[in-house]
Amino acid sequence: LKNPIAQAMSYFLRRPDMFTRFLHDGRICLTNNAAERALRGIALGRKAWLFAGSDRGGERAAAMY
Repeated sequence: LKNPIAQAMSYFLRRPDMFTRFLHDGRICLTNNAAERALRGIALGRKAWLFAGSDRGGERAAAMY
């Protein structure tokens, strides 16, 4: 299958239980926004923690991380 749409449909049709699980369990969220928000601080912090200033500062940043 070279067509991207056909590939996506084939993927979906091979795993229907995975894509319809949210219909049976209302606790399952349709998006991963909560997970992405939780990881945002880590991604932004990596740039800020790149230069800790000293070994001790680096150890403190690593402990908070």
